[in-house]
Amino acid sequence: MQQLYVAELSDNGIEVLHEVSQEELDELKTSYPNFKAFHRMTELKDIVVENGMDFKEWMQKDNIEKCYFNHISTEKLVQTSNKRAFNYGTSIGTFLDTEKKLLEKYKSGAENELKRLEESFYDNNIEYRFWVRFRNYVVHYALPYTGLEADETNGIQIVCKKNHLLEFKKWNQVRNDIENMDENVNLPIMVEKMNVLIDALYIHFYTYFAEEIGSATIKFGEFCKKHGTQTPVIVRAEDLRKKEGICVQPLPRKELVQALEILKANPNIKVDFVEI
Repeated sequence: MQQLYVAELSDNGIEVLHEVSQEELDELKTSYPNFKAFHRMTELKDIVVENGMDFKEWMQKDNIEKCYFNHISTEKLVQTSNKRAFNYGTSIGTFLDTEKKLLEKYKSGAENELKRLEESFYDNNIEYRFWVRFRNYVVHYALPYTGLEADETNGIQIVCKKNHLLEFKKWNQVRNDIENMDENVNLPIMVEKMNVLIDALYIHFYTYFAEEIGSATIKFGEFCKKHGTQTPVIVRAEDLRKKEGICVQPLPRKELVQALEILKANPNIKVDFVEI
C-alpha cells in the first residue's frame, strides 16, 4: 500500500520529511483557486501580446524592404501581412470571449462589471474600438492589406487602404475613426496601446478571484509552516528504500505566488503578502 509523504524540493534534490494524510491533502486542495481558468487566461493573453508584436515587427519598413529585395513575391508579402493582422485580431476576440465565458461560469454576475469596463475602454480608446471591430471585419468581410506601393518618400510599403476598410458596413462608431485616418492606414501603430489594454483586462480578471487566492495562500502557508518546508512536494511510495514505484507530485506554490503578483499589479486591490 502506498504511503504519502511531505518532502522538501531543493537544488540538491528531494528530502522526504514525514508522512501526511490524504485527508489533509484533500483539505488543502479544496482551498485552491481556479488555476485552470488562470492558466487559460494567461495563455491567451500571452498569445495576443505575442501576435501583436509579431505583426508589428513584420510590418516594419526595414523588414518589408529586406524581404522585397530578397525576391519574396508581392503576393507572399501581402499574404503574410494579412496573416499577422488576422492572427492578432482574432486572438483578441478569443481572449475577450473567453474572459466573459469564464466569468459567466465561475463568477455569475461579474460579467456585467466586466462589460462596463470594456465599454469604458471602447468609448475612450480608438485602439480598443478598432481591434474589437476588426475581428468582425476579417472574419466576415475581407483582409486589410491589398498590395504593395513604392516611392522615394515612403520606400516600399504593404498598404491597407482607408477606402478598402470603409467598404465594410458594420464598423459602427469606428467608421468615423477610420475616416479620419491617413489614406494608407497604419495598423501596427495601434498594437502597443491595445496590448496594454489587454493586459489591464487580464489583471482585472484576477480581482474576481481575490478572496479565493488570499484564502488559499494562507492555507498553503500554514501547511508549509506545519511541515517545516518552503517548497513542498508530495511523495507517494510503498517503500522509500526502493526507487521503483515512487511518484512525486508538486504542489502549486508557483501558481499561488504568480496569482498574488498579478493581484498586486492592480492598484485597486490591497494585498498583504504571506510568505509561502
